[in-house]
Amino acid sequence: MNVAAAFNPRPPLAGRYRLGPVIGIGGFGTVFDAFDEVTKSRVAVKSLRQIDPQRLFCFKQEFRLLADCRHVNLVRYYELFQERERWYLAMEHVDGMDVMSHVRGAETPAIDSTTMTHSVSVEMPWEGQQGRSPSDRSGEVAVASQREVQRIRALLSQLADGLEHLHANNLVHRDLTPRNIMLGRDGRLVILDFGLALRGTGTSMMRNLRVGTPKYMAPEQISSEPSTPAADWYAIGSILYEMMTGIAPFVGSSHQVLADKRLRMPLDPRQLHPHLPDDLCQFAMECLATDPQQRPTNGVERLRACAVATIPARAPARMNTSVPFVGRQEQLDQLDHAWRALVKDHTGGVVLVRGPSGMGKSALLDRFVQRLPASDRLLLRSRCYQHESVPFKALDGLADAIGEYLQDTPEDELARILPDGMQYLARLFPALRMIPRIELKFEADAGTQLDPYEQRRRGFQALRALFHRLADGRQVVITLDDLQWGDEDSLAALTEVLAPPGAPPVLVIACGRTEDGGAQVLDRMAHVLGAAGIRIASLEIGPLSSAEIAELAGSLLTGDSTPTAALDAAHRDSGGHPLFLRELVLAHAQGTANNRPSLRDLLARRLMALDEPARRLVEAAAVAGRPRTLALLHHAVGDVGNLAAAVHQLGADRLVRLRTSFGRDELGVYHDKVAETVIALLSPDKLVQHHAALAKALGATDDPEQEAEALSMHLLAAGDHTGGWRYGIIAADRAAAALAFDRAAALYRNLLDIMPADVDRSAFLMKMADALANAGHGIDAAKAYGEAAANPAFADRLHALQRAAGQYLRSGYMDDGLTIAKQVLGEVGLKWHDSSLSALFSLLIRRTWLRIRGLKFKEQDPEAIPRSQRIKMDALWSLGHGLGGVDTVRGAEFHIRHLHLALQAGDPYRVGRGLAWESILNAAEGGGGGRRRGRAQVALGHDLAKKLANEHAAAWSCAAEGYNNWCDGKWDDALACSEKAATGYREECLDITWELGSVYAWCWGPVLCYSGRLTELRALISQVEREFGQLNDLYTLVTLRTVVSPWLTLADGDPERARRESAEAVAKWSKKHWHLQHLFDRMADARVSLYQGDGARAADLIDEGFPRYKSTMQNLLQVKRMFMHGLRAQSVIMAVMQGKRDVRALKVADSDTKRLSKEGTAWATSYATHLRAALHLARGNTSAAADGYRASIVAFDQLKMPLHAAAARIRLGRTANDERSLNDGIAALTALGVKEPERYAATLVAGPAVG
Repeated sequence: MNVAAAFNPRPPLAGRYRLGPVIGIGGFGTVFDAFDEVTKSRVAVKSLRQIDPQRLFCFKQEFRLLADCRHVNLVRYYELFQERERWYLAMEHVDGMDVMSHVRGAETPAIDSTTMTHSVSVEMPWEGQQGRSPSDRSGEVAVASQREVQRIRALLSQLADGLEHLHANNLVHRDLTPRNIMLGRDGRLVILDFGLALRGTGTSMMRNLRVGTPKYMAPEQISSEPSTPAADWYAIGSILYEMMTGIAPFVGSSHQVLADKRLRMPLDPRQLHPHLPDDLCQFAMECLATDPQQRPTNGVERLRACAVATIPARAPARMNTSVPFVGRQEQLDQLDHAWRALVKDHTGGVVLVRGPSGMGKSALLDRFVQRLPASDRLLLRSRCYQHESVPFKALDGLADAIGEYLQDTPEDELARILPDGMQYLARLFPALRMIPRIELKFEADAGTQLDPYEQRRRGFQALRALFHRLADGRQVVITLDDLQWGDEDSLAALTEVLAPPGAPPVLVIACGRTEDGGAQVLDRMAHVLGAAGIRIASLEIGPLSSAEIAELAGSLLTGDSTPTAALDAAHRDSGGHPLFLRELVLAHAQGTANNRPSLRDLLARRLMALDEPARRLVEAAAVAGRPRTLALLHHAVGDVGNLAAAVHQLGADRLVRLRTSFGRDELGVYHDKVAETVIALLSPDKLVQHHAALAKALGATDDPEQEAEALSMHLLAAGDHTGGWRYGIIAADRAAAALAFDRAAALYRNLLDIMPADVDRSAFLMKMADALANAGHGIDAAKAYGEAAANPAFADRLHALQRAAGQYLRSGYMDDGLTIAKQVLGEVGLKWHDSSLSALFSLLIRRTWLRIRGLKFKEQDPEAIPRSQRIKMDALWSLGHGLGGVDTVRGAEFHIRHLHLALQAGDPYRVGRGLAWESILNAAEGGGGGRRRGRAQVALGHDLAKKLANEHAAAWSCAAEGYNNWCDGKWDDALACSEKAATGYREECLDITWELGSVYAWCWGPVLCYSGRLTELRALISQVEREFGQLNDLYTLVTLRTVVSPWLTLADGDPERARRESAEAVAKWSKKHWHLQHLFDRMADARVSLYQGDGARAADLIDEGFPRYKSTMQNLLQVKRMFMHGLRAQSVIMAVMQGKRDVRALKVADSDTKRLSKEGTAWATSYATHLRAALHLARGNTSAAADGYRASIVAFDQLKMPLHAAAARIRLGRTANDERSLNDGIAALTALGVKEPERYAATLVAGPAVG
């Protein structure tokens, strides 16, 4: 018989539900018999008859509360959907009758899963209303017979199971009636109609609804008092009372019944007929207590006791379908501690739950979540799947959970919650675009061109800001399960989102297995998060104790005759493994255990015992590797008969689990061990068949490209390399577009071996190299660019070589980068200068020519400039700004050549960026003429950028102005320009990490140091370390750690760490050449020696570095010259005062001091002032020294250099015995965040060592 033919031939609802006749009408909705075209099974579809906000809210609530609350005795909800402005619920079809009809023997036709809600919402006129008790109608009472009492008892065990699961999930039904409890033809009891249910205290709307069915609702529901499980037990008492007596506890009008319930107890059923059983009557009367506090708290146990009261004492042991939670108190205490910290201190963190597969990590997570208070907390749950094919796979489920939460959020609240930048987060997680407000932002921003890495960073920042807003007024708990299947992109996101300072107050609990490489993944996660300063705790899940094994085994086997042999075997063989224990107990209960079987043996035996359709379904779910929709799996496995029955069987056996995601039922294997066993049992041919079938099903979906990665994987596994390649490219491109760079790079790499012969390999390698570069794998990217350039016929060969050189330089492989740079120059006909002296000579000649020629040029359309000329300019530019922060003279020579060519060609954009660099170089060289030229070039660069409306040129001009201000000691102006430049790079430019790194390391960071803003410096270093650490950008990281970070580490009172971190950074740098990074590492080491009071070592370090400093022409840079001469003078003075250098060495300090005085900058002059004071002190002239320190205090105060001014006060205090100056200096440095003020002062202002 064709079941579908009996239903309405009109187009099905939601493309799948074909309606049949009405089978029920309730207060909220009409229920139809229906046929599901996807699962080929009967369902019930409920339609909301009247739409208003309150009814619609309840309707949605009915679905959402039960969508993920699965139990054999609770009705299954499938889908909530809207069609043609009407709302519908699709749910399980239960073929049977209500329990009252079953017990009382009503000869009525079988009824279906109607969901009847009889609601009242009225003010209660209590006075003058008198309801009647059953004694007023004794002639109408039809007391239950012995047979009917047995029917009642037969229902109670299943009713107890359903209520136990409901209440364990913090749900209260609030409308239990006989019509809402069905008994199917298969003997299964099912609780229906959750339209009035609450989770915890529920929403204010749901709490304030005075609704229910008057005959059965509890007194507290009438007055809108909080509903607890006690309200459900009142309803159970009413139902039992009516089943036994044939009449409700109170009768009369609704008003009368509701009023009477608040005033008195009903008549005891035994007064109507003495033969009614004492246990049932007593339990019903206790449930009907007016005060909810007086009702049973052990209702489930009491129901089960009543159920077995007349059953023979020796019941056979049976396996419990759920696994009780036992033990783990220590781990629960640790999670509770993390929760209390979140509540009390509003500080979050990460708890990493580790242990072998099946040891109970997920169960621990579930138990902890169940213990959390229902109010004032937001729980977001996610799970990672081994073969899930999505970018950011560890966080994709979290994004779905956020999306579902936001879908339920009112518009006015959404406006408050959603931060700026959600369009970038939606690029990472497209599911968020289902929120109209986010979709509008996404569409409005569609044309914006940003550097891909910057887009990703903004998406992470938006998620961080969103968590901050979600945590406003509530506690946010995030659970991430099976994190061993996570990816590097997800780890980068977590790090950026959770890192201090200013981390969102959220508690993240991440679970992961430790075998099969999982431990290494979790160790890396802990290391990366910990290195970013994120508070992380590790929680190990080991075997259960002997007592816990006994408790769990006893709980799994129910009945009066639990076999001792099964418990003994569980002790012996399980090794404390909960999943293994369950399988062992089940095997012993069924009499199928052999001698010490393995877990795989036990699972295999159960799988082989499945009927063929169910086995095919679980095989497909395992091969799919992640939860898939029932429709897709049904398409893949073909006809399985009753799909719902197969799913129910597999779910009851804990082989699969059903979850609801965005209203869709998705089926996945219950546990990794199940999947591993299923796949191990498949023959190679059968495995290929399943992959092919899944690929065919995915290809038949509306948008197969959405599943491109999964399609590629299944097609390749099925032997279809052509299809696998096609969808693999789509998946890799989509991952790159979604800014999941690691994922994209891995996908591209996997496709290399199956690349068709007609594909341009070099172009493909460029895409892979771009993904690797964006993911921070600079060396791999450089090699891929180099391999792409190896093809002489490749049109973009020179561009590939330039990119390869840039990646090598950025990654700290200076020698490799310079080798390729020479090759690039040779191929475009440009010269490479082998020595610094040669480069300097070329620079001076070209500078002279530029001053004679001037900066005027005839503007040309860039496209009209010969391509060979543009290639030359871009090659010089790339190498010039690549070397500018490393080997300044050589970089300056490249830049002057670039500027010459740009002026000759008349290209305004290239002229503008060239002027910016020339301005920076003039400022670095210093002197009155250099600064004047630098300022003039900045002004011209600004004008050109404005004229061109070119944001990249504008950002470069701002960066140049900032560096000029830094060299002049104009700290506030330098910071403002640096911030403006960084913003311009980020918002409007591509491939800007080098520019950003230079701004942070050479201007922004040093300005914060010299202006004493250590708190801001700490935040900047943390941000740069995270951002550029993810890129493995050694240029920025090494520069930062040698130039800037030592200031902060010494302020923290940790000189050895300052020395070690600088040395470790520069150890990764080139050893063939001497660069600025080597210079600053040596100066950092010298400052550490001054901090430790070892002036002689500091002086030796500077002396040893001076020859390389001069031979590489670093002495031509004014700021570096000031640093070196000032530091040498400071070190020599301390060494002489310690008696470790001859007094004649002070002549070197005198010379350095005079050199500083002639530099012509205010801060060089102030340095000279404190050095003169120290020289007087070293020669015994205390009075002149004190005057010198006073003068330096004035100078540093005027320059707004509070660290140096405080250090000078400390020196003055010690020199002149001026307690006030000493105390003021110490207090000032302490307030600025310095742990050991006097030692820190010794690194800033010259004088004796600190004892």
